[in-house]
Amino acid sequence: MQAKTNQLYFNMVFCGKLIALKGPDLVVEIINRLHELGYTQVKLHIIGDGILKDQLLKKVKSSKIENSIFFHGNLSQKAIIQHFEEADVFILPGRYDTETGRAETQGLVIQEAQAMELPVIVSDVGGMKYGMLANESGFVIEEENLEGFVSAVEQLILDSNLKTRMGKAGRKNVELNYDNTVLIKKLQEIYNDVVNR
Repeated sequence: MQAKTNQLYFNMVFCGKLIALKGPDLVVEIINRLHELGYTQVKLHIIGDGILKDQLLKKVKSSKIENSIFFHGNLSQKAIIQHFEEADVFILPGRYDTETGRAETQGLVIQEAQAMELPVIVSDVGGMKYGMLANESGFVIEEENLEGFVSAVEQLILDSNLKTRMGKAGRKNVELNYDNTVLIKKLQEIYNDVVNR
């Protein structure tokens, strides 16, 4: 699909350790492919640090997209919130670790992004998909499926109403299922059920 949008910029945010299982290298490649499709207004803000940083910087430079990808390192919670407020979508394309088999767990950052009314795009590995509502508060994409991730971002670029709906659905999801009051009530119900057996 060819880029057709008047949007001046479209901010994506990745927040996590720069390690293989979080998929930061995949995010860089997703941005590269979006630019190849003509979506040059897409910017990526990478929050976090880790062993892949140098490799990522080299990839960004070799792809000539250094004006579109910004590395912020580790930030305070206040600074992270500010970046989330300025973002259009949160992305975390995690994968299974080839050595340990580990994968991203549910990830508090996914709920934080939804609470900020950000659509979330995650892979189907580990527990990430259980912390959001597939096709309601964002998209769940098959592991390593770059074209799937690109397509999901493209849908949100081209349909601002979809982006807004998903953001609001995510906020509601967090309020109904992850608010401290709700979690305490659920824990009490579990406790009472165990005691009454």
